[in-house]
Amino acid sequence: MNTVPMITPGSITGIEGLGTRPVYFVKLHGAATANLVIKGEADAQTMSSKELEISISWASKLMKNVQNSQVNSKLMNPAEIQVFKTAAAAKFGKDTREFDFVFGDFRCKWVKMPFVNGLSDADFLSEVEAKSGDYTYKTREFDMRLFKMTIIKLSEDAVWRDLGKTVAVDIFNGNNDRFNLVTGQWSNFGNIMFLTGGQTRVIGLDTFDTNSGGTTSNLGRRGGVFPELRILIDAAKRRQFATACTKSVGETLRFRAVEDGRVHTIKLQVNGQTGQGTMELSCSILPKLFIPFAEPFEQGLAQGANDLRTYLQAKVAQYGAAPAGAPAFAAAAAPHRFAGGHRAPARPAALTPGVRPATLAPTKTMPQGILDRMKFLGW
Repeated sequence: MNTVPMITPGSITGIEGLGTRPVYFVKLHGAATANLVIKGEADAQTMSSKELEISISWASKLMKNVQNSQVNSKLMNPAEIQVFKTAAAAKFGKDTREFDFVFGDFRCKWVKMPFVNGLSDADFLSEVEAKSGDYTYKTREFDMRLFKMTIIKLSEDAVWRDLGKTVAVDIFNGNNDRFNLVTGQWSNFGNIMFLTGGQTRVIGLDTFDTNSGGTTSNLGRRGGVFPELRILIDAAKRRQFATACTKSVGETLRFRAVEDGRVHTIKLQVNGQTGQGTMELSCSILPKLFIPFAEPFEQGLAQGANDLRTYLQAKVAQYGAAPAGAPAFAAAAAPHRFAGGHRAPARPAALTPGVRPATLAPTKTMPQGILDRMKFLGW
């Protein structure tokens, strides 16, 4: 089981930050390499704190149980956050973005997740230092080496099937941070994550997107349904969405190559039937290059939807359909009549001197937003 370790005083023995966003790679208990990732999920102004916690937790739970068991985001408790902040203050200078994300005005929920080995992504922009007069700053530029690797990685059926399962969960979660659920537009290069040597070729580590809006990404609020959910149950809509996504990947790559890299032709090292060779690829054909992968992507979407329905129905059977936050009381015994010679009911334990009432065990419940989405989909 892929558990997330507790952060205790003195347990953080190394920490590095991403700099471009609130992501930190942590070494616990003297580990030689990072074994924990800490990420700040930005507060959503349209969600209550409780709704945000439910949405972050359940978005991760669904991806973990449908797409890849290594996905496992856990909200950090106040004590863990304090240990993390102490380590960040000791490591990062006050003039760094790594420091500012933790101690500045950035409002977020801090989550932790296991470090996953063998990761890479589809990002083809690399961070470089640039100067403007006496001022040195970091920027991101088109990187031809990464660009070629992205094209090669995205040229496999198995990758698109696994990506389809990932995006099926994204659709249910209302997460637009891989593909826009309305248009199919590829919206985050670094959020398509490839996995070497794991149970899947792609892994959906980032499961919650604050910027998707208070309705679509809110799993804790009643309602929260939206038309794009029907991609999960409508074959025609699924096919249309799959085609739009695969086309968008090619169009985006062509645009960034020509506009950012001033590149019109790409030479790729490929493995053919007669061995390794070189293929020359014109950027003009990139918009159509990945459309043939719409079929395996659609297959992944359908499989992901089926697995999601099966998992959620099992959870409803396990938890019952009571929404999260509903009081969990034991069923009351039928009242006794005390007219006509019947004895009066026993005095409640809470009112009997010297007798403490029994503590009711908390009951696990399904978030109302998830129940409403299931009802909308006929699940």
